[in-house]
Amino acid sequence: MISTALYAKAFVDVYEAADSVSAASAAVDRFVGVIAAERLTPLVPALLDAVSREVELRERKSATTIDVAHPATEKTFALFTHPVLREDKSIIGGFRARAQSRSIDASLEGALEQLRAAMKSV
Repeated sequence: MISTALYAKAFVDVYEAADSVSAASAAVDRFVGVIAAERLTPLVPALLDAVSREVELRERKSATTIDVAHPATEKTFALFTHPVLREDKSIIGGFRARAQSRSIDASLEGALEQLRAAMKSV
């Protein structure tokens, strides 16, 4: 028997790939059909929990962590998918953003660190 986590992953993959509301609705209908056809109705609570865990995991993976020196505006906040916004006075100005393995440092503190490193190498 396939684990509930695999069913959840497969469902979320298909649902996220849907390019329209009707395609997403069809994905839900197919998922319910598979559950019924494979007689998995006793596992519905566990399947729903597994789907919730899979969605949360994907949101954490796609989350962007943004450190700002001053409170961000709604316009700035809206630029990022699932942002985690933290205020950090040590960066002085600008921002630092991290998403998965990528990082952008547009802070004054980062610029000063680069300047210090350049001065040490001279």
